[in-house]
Amino acid sequence: MSPDTLDALAIQQLHDGVTVKIKLQPRSSRSEVSGLCGDSVKACVNAPPADGEANQALIQLLSDVFHIPKSRIEIIAGHKNRNKRIKFSGVDSAFILRQLKAIFDLSG
Repeated sequence: MSPDTLDALAIQQLHDGVTVKIKLQPRSSRSEVSGLCGDSVKACVNAPPADGEANQALIQLLSDVFHIPKSRIEIIAGHKNRNKRIKFSGVDSAFILRQLKAIFDLSG
């Protein structure tokens, strides 16, 4: 994966944060941010999609991976869908891109 691959991501800068498209895979064998899928970040969680468990597991995963408090991460679209739009409050798109480069061990 090259750093240019991150340019295809659907990251939208807002006045109070950033939104990112996430493709969620529930009931995975491990919880991780596993790669990119088109214009989305692919995330896998152990939790099943029932009763919002996978959504809560996703917020916990993103909090751990991006080092952002859970209170600043919100699902704004796709609550009952694998394709989600996540809002990270109090950060900018450059921060998200730096974190993704570190996660995927990209230089440049």
